[in-house]
Amino acid sequence: MVRKLIVVAVLLFALGVGTCYSGVRHEIAQIPPQQRAQMTDLDWIGVKWVSRGMLVQAVAVALLFVAGVVHFSRRSRPAA
Repeated sequence: MVRKLIVVAVLLFALGVGTCYSGVRHEIAQIPPQQRAQMTDLDWIGVKWVSRGMLVQAVAVALLFVAGVVHFSRRSRPAA
């Protein structure tokens, strides 16, 4: 169970990073080149994608925390 939680957490973390990166690229690509050339600040474009990716990464970290709690609770019990 712990290994499955860790694998899912790693996959979710990678998905979150991918969402942050490719979501911003997607939003920037939707702006016509002429309009993009006139813009001086592109910092806030794609902020919703970054927040979604961070939410997915937060779930991944929570799963890692749960995996650690399960792992250490199994180790601390005496063998019956």
